[in-house]
Amino acid sequence: MNISDKLEGVKEKYKIMLLNSNISIYKIITYYVGDLKTCMVFVFFDSEKTLNSFSEQKLKELENIFINLLQKEALMPAIIDNISGFYFDSDENVQKKYNGNYFYATL
Repeated sequence: MNISDKLEGVKEKYKIMLLNSNISIYKIITYYVGDLKTCMVFVFFDSEKTLNSFSEQKLKELENIFINLLQKEALMPAIIDNISGFYFDSDENVQKKYNGNYFYATL
């Protein structure tokens, strides 16, 4: 199994874990740079209202859940040494500001 498949598995487990806590994730995008052993993580909620309902502390907890999953799946620190960025946004914002283009939303 390659790193992309492993990351997809982590993303699915993350979505399920949060859904069990009544938190719905619209989309998760990860960018992995193998030479640097680093990863960027973008989490998109359905709406701005949902995103804004979380405190900074709660968002940090959501980051930690993802990092714990990476560790449980033996991706971190063996393959991913560092999370260079963890970003939260909403699909609503991507639709408004980037005409639905997630590539531009992650730049």
